[in-house]
Amino acid sequence: MSQVAAHRLPHWRGLSAALLSGLVLIATALYSAASTGGLDRAITSAVNLATHGHRLLDHFFLALDEGPFLSGSILVGLVWYCWFQFPAVHARAQLMVGTLTALGCGLASRLFQLLLPSHLRPLHDPLLAFQLPAGVEPGKLSGWSSFPSDHATVFAGLAYILYRSYPRAGLIAAAAAILFDFARIYLGYHYTSDVIGGTALGVLGVALMLNPLALSIGRWLLRYETSRPGLFYLCAFVITFGLADLFIDIRVIAAGLAHDFGFHAR
Repeated sequence: MSQVAAHRLPHWRGLSAALLSGLVLIATALYSAASTGGLDRAITSAVNLATHGHRLLDHFFLALDEGPFLSGSILVGLVWYCWFQFPAVHARAQLMVGTLTALGCGLASRLFQLLLPSHLRPLHDPLLAFQLPAGVEPGKLSGWSSFPSDHATVFAGLAYILYRSYPRAGLIAAAAAILFDFARIYLGYHYTSDVIGGTALGVLGVALMLNPLALSIGRWLLRYETSRPGLFYLCAFVITFGLADLFIDIRVIAAGLAHDFGFHAR
């Protein structure tokens, strides 16, 4: 596939992705707000019953979820691959805008968790009687609503911008994101609708931001890549390193402060 073809996917694909993901996000938000969760609980229960007691799987998915080397570094590595593989200004501006938007969508998903009706996570849902996998703490994520999944949001945003930049890299990223999202379901951190809603949010945000205005800002920021490369790549490293583990240190501090000041899920 040529470099030009990798960067110049038809504009209607972006509009279609935004429309479809917007509809999916609305549908999953309404489903989550309804608080019935019959299908969600059925899927989670089936996974939990089929895998309970398989300690090797427990440790694998726990390591996959908590270790940035096994999860986020794959997606971030693909971002860096596309950055140097396709150095054209338009390609880099698109990749930078999409990556920063994926980060912004992850922050937005946290805000939605606070503002939308509370949605218990599977491991805390008394109606589910979830059997904890080995290594999962009973109080993990206690007090935080689960919809939408911020992990799924960021992973989907990165996978989508990678697909727009280089479809083959995007397909690899999408397959990796599905595996990482399944780990969240397996461990009892999210229901399926949380993951689908988060995925829709990530794709929606990135698709909407790939517009002429945002890309022009991206091209303007690219001037610093040549004029001040040290500062530019310092910021790029810090941001992408944070994306690899979804800023775990900051999230732990923020979660503790939110809990102390009563801003956790209602």
